[in-house]
Amino acid sequence: MNWGLILVPVGSGLAGAAVGLVLGRMGQRRPVARQLGYALSGVILLAAVGLMIAARANQGWDGLGYFIMAFFMALPAGLGTAVGTWVGFKLRRR
Repeated sequence: MNWGLILVPVGSGLAGAAVGLVLGRMGQRRPVARQLGYALSGVILLAAVGLMIAARANQGWDGLGYFIMAFFMALPAGLGTAVGTWVGFKLRRR
């Protein structure tokens, strides 16, 4: 098993979750911070969609490279940011 293949999406997801957690915890006092966390997640996920569209437009190895970048880096980071923001806000409300 190639651990490098597993560590890239886990690392990008955890980095996104850490940023989202900080923004979510700040969101109780400053609602703009929580909205910024969700907006950042949306921008990252839109970038993933753009990379998937670019993957469909290219052929061969170029298209595969765009898809791998979207699937292994952008999607985990976007989902991690959204989940981290939500968890941070819920933890702060307690």
